[in-house]
Amino acid sequence: MKNNKLNIIVLLTLFLGLVSCVEDGDYSLPNTDQTEPSIAQFANSPFSTVKDQLKQEFNNNNKLVYTFPTPEAPNTDPLAVIEAYVVSSDATGNFYKKLVVQDKVENPTSGFELLLDNTSLSQSFEPGRKVYVVLDGLTVTYDDGERNIDPENEIAGKYTVGQLIDDRVDEVIQPRVEKHVFASTTKADLVPTVIKIEDITGDNINTFVTIEGAQFDSSQLGNTFSGEPNDSFDGLRTFSECESGNSINLQTSTFASFKANLVPQGRGSINFVLTKDFRAENFVAIVNTPTDINFENQRCDPLFEESFEDQPNGSVMIEGWTNYQEDGTQNWNVFSDNYSLGNSARIGSYNSGDSSTIAWLITPQLDLDAQEGEVLNFKTSNSFSDGSNLEVLISTDWDGTEANITSATWVTLPATIVDDSEYYKNWVNSGDIDLSGYTGTAYIAFKYTGSGNSGEDGTYELDDITVKVK
Repeated sequence: MKNNKLNIIVLLTLFLGLVSCVEDGDYSLPNTDQTEPSIAQFANSPFSTVKDQLKQEFNNNNKLVYTFPTPEAPNTDPLAVIEAYVVSSDATGNFYKKLVVQDKVENPTSGFELLLDNTSLSQSFEPGRKVYVVLDGLTVTYDDGERNIDPENEIAGKYTVGQLIDDRVDEVIQPRVEKHVFASTTKADLVPTVIKIEDITGDNINTFVTIEGAQFDSSQLGNTFSGEPNDSFDGLRTFSECESGNSINLQTSTFASFKANLVPQGRGSINFVLTKDFRAENFVAIVNTPTDINFENQRCDPLFEESFEDQPNGSVMIEGWTNYQEDGTQNWNVFSDNYSLGNSARIGSYNSGDSSTIAWLITPQLDLDAQEGEVLNFKTSNSFSDGSNLEVLISTDWDGTEANITSATWVTLPATIVDDSEYYKNWVNSGDIDLSGYTGTAYIAFKYTGSGNSGEDGTYELDDITVKVK
């Protein structure tokens, strides 16, 4: 009986001691593995050696695979070990049997994908985890999607490291994985590189990046990430930068756990691993998890747009628009030629014989109270417009009738309009013209005025008119 009491006291004391070591709210088991792997001492090769050795092999032997040598004697020190940081995760099933790694936590300059025969890599190699990669015996290859692949050209391609099986770089077989990849005790917070689509280079491939002011194209709304009937292996959903209009595809595996989630409808930032598709032909974005998409802002879809593409050649006759000849015989017409942007609108009084030419093209009514931060944008071109003039105006008191156009208040907007000296094939962007200072309903007018001598007048061309939220 005495021994039982003593045992109970000892056990109780041990239990209380263990509880006292855990702070309130911290129920995780202590991490006892605080030792850096011994392979760390051999990390003596730069990250760039992966690309450099392949390029050297290509230049010397015209080969697109390079296998790193192994030590001649067994149980000797490795020859090539690099440090890297993991940027991919297979936790949601969007990456499969591969790690994507880059050279630095922030502002990386290089990355590659490492093929490994393991379906639970994120358990040991989560994003931000520093790893040591033993390159001995592994093979690197490169693909830029071109017929004649060349790692030295200016076309961005992707580097892949794995095990050479026959003549193909494949996954490192399971028994060898633990001999080539080692997790460090260092876990960092990755800082995605802010990029614009037009500025993507080969250095961005297989690195963690972010695009700001992005949104999924309106045609994608209502779709899942990759759960549609026609999605095979991957779903591709296009998203665009609001500022430039440039776009890229988000690629999501049909095995991803979130494949049936609807793509978000707002606008914001998206963090992803930038890579190229299966054939290395096009850039694609791959997210580790849907939480990498932060679209909490209002979309930047145009409140109004007109590109004249659906209009036949001839006088502009679009519902809601006003095509008004104040003076002279000329009005705005839809046209197309080798130098127009598809269909465009134009006005000109050259050799019309008119002593006065004034022609208005006025948009439908715009509601400027339904949102904030509106901007107007359009493009103009010209043909010998030396004597004529084009201006863009706004009115908040015009009643929409032709009879009252000239009596309404029209304010000139500070738009960039094509200059007389501009080459006639070029189109000039107006820049974003701030409309946020105007309230109520408004109309935008494009007003052409001739010189009074039609022999000195030329033609202005207009296209891609949009009003959107900045």
